[in-house]
Amino acid sequence: VQSSSIATTDAVIGSKNPVEIPLSTMKKDAVLKLSGNGIEFIPEQVSIGNKVLLYPKDNISSAGFYEVKAETKDSAKIVAMNYNRSESDLDFSDAEQMKAQNPNLSVINVSGMESAAIAKEVGRGTALWKYCLLMVLLFLAFETGLLLWWK
Repeated sequence: VQSSSIATTDAVIGSKNPVEIPLSTMKKDAVLKLSGNGIEFIPEQVSIGNKVLLYPKDNISSAGFYEVKAETKDSAKIVAMNYNRSESDLDFSDAEQMKAQNPNLSVINVSGMESAAIAKEVGRGTALWKYCLLMVLLFLAFETGLLLWWK
């Protein structure tokens, strides 16, 4: 009874949890096949009451929808197989860990700061635009002097 509470019509690829299939139009002792994405196989099956628990285990390698078939054509069910989502769990490092891993890294702590303050902190680097503007004015004065002297 406890194992049937974790069984669903969707499963994680490679999981040991069963996929629960209701026996509405199928015979209780019917042999079920899983097919889809170019594969077809007979998974381990356990009949409990009016449902069958399928254990696909490592037989499925790609995510998608798989059809559960019995001998009768009208008894097909669809099962969704998904990749494990544990890789999507993001684990963030704090500023001290990041500085310890890479001492050349500049870390800006933004907790509790407004966006204007963050932009001001990021913009505190060397202001090269001032030097570029000064160089443009000097070259313009030099060019003007050359044109006046050339005539």
